[in-house]
Amino acid sequence: SELVEAYPSVSSYMFLGEAYINIQEPEQGIAAFEKALAMDPNDSELQSKIGKALVTTHDYNKAVVHYRNAVASDPNKAFLRHDLAE
Repeated sequence: SELVEAYPSVSSYMFLGEAYINIQEPEQGIAAFEKALAMDPNDSELQSKIGKALVTTHDYNKAVVHYRNAVASDPNKAFLRHDLAE
């Protein structure tokens, strides 16, 4: 988190979010992903990552919103449609 404080960017928040997800801290991962998304609201990959993390916290309604936003941001990526279907 010191890196993010020193160099706040989409990629640094994304790395921080992934680190939290990898150590089974999805809520903190979601918070980091949301900060990255605030910097780049049209990033379909971030929307998908937030959706996946929300599924692990059983917040399915919010997950669906993020998956739909991901598909809307980049409708040509088939994996986003697959994530939404799951």
